[in-house]
Parts: sequence; structure tokens; C-alpha cells
Amino acid sequence: MARQPVRAKRGRPSRRAAFLAAMKNCEDRYGRLAPKNLVTEARDPQHHCHKDFDWDDASCAHTKRLEVAAALIRRYHFEIVYNDVKLTAPIYIHDPGSSEANYVHTIKVAKNHTKARRALEDELARIRGAVRRALALSAAFGLVATFQRMLDTAEEAERVLFAGGRDDGRKRKGERRLAS
Repeated sequence: MARQPVRAKRGRPSRRAAFLAAMKNCEDRYGRLAPKNLVTEARDPQHHCHKDFDWDDASCAHTKRLEVAAALIRRYHFEIVYNDVKLTAPIYIHDPGSSEANYVHTIKVAKNHTKARRALEDELARIRGAVRRALALSAAFGLVATFQRMLDTAEEAERVLFAGGRDDGRKRKGERRLAS
């Protein structure tokens, strides 16, 4: 059974209910919601989502340029060989611990244990979030078991990392070191 929207004081719909109604009004006849439709509807100052947008074109253009710059920074990768398996890693990653959208060369992070650990913690948090989202969707679709195992694996990796587990740097039998 679907959840009923929560009502705010005095019988007004909650912000969530108003948002969902605004989204429903932007759907096309097939029930698809396109961002361009929301932008078109939200141009009206009375629209529920109008205040969520920056309507200053110069500011929006700058924001778009920053998004393009970030995409360019993330575009290129390098190859790593680990246990005879070729892997690719981004040349630049988010600067671990930075509160701004800064990037740093992956090899530079690899040389700093604290930053490398923080980068892996951030990566595991993203993995866990993605798997939780997939788990929620799988529950809606009736396909939970596989995603629950994936979430358990991601959470175990995070526990090991937070507990201080790490490679000791020694080569294990049959293991090749990473190429940079």
C-alpha cells in the first residue's frame, strides 16, 4: 500500500506532497518526467519548485562550465595490472577531505596513507549508497537477495577499512604489484 502524504499544519499539504504533486503535473502522457519539463513549469514564480532554481543566466552558465570542467578532469584513466587483471583508475580523484570540488592526481594520493585511506572510505560510502539505492529498488521490484549480499559485502569492506585493516605492502603468493 502506498504511503499517504503527510499533512502540514492547517490542512496544507506537506512540502513533500506539494513536490510530488508538482512532479506529477510535469509528467508527459506516458508518465515520464523529463527535466526540461520541470524547468519549463518551474519558470512560473508560483510553481512549487521555482525557488529551487537559479534563474540568473550568468550564474547558471558559470555553474555549467564548472560541471563541464569536472567532467573533463574525470574523463581520463590509467591502467593498473593487479594479479594479471587489467584495471582502470581515474587519473584524478576528489581530493580526500577537501570541502571543495578539488581534484588531485591518484598517484599522489597513493603515496599518502592518510589521504589514500580517506579516498577509499569515500569510495566505499558511494558504493554503499549505490547498493542501498539498488536494494530499495529491488525491494520495490521483489528482487532483494542479491542486493542484500552486495550491501553486506560493501559494509564488511568498510568495517575492515575503519578497523585499520590494510595491505602490509608485502607481495602475496601469485600476486603482482600494481603498475603506475
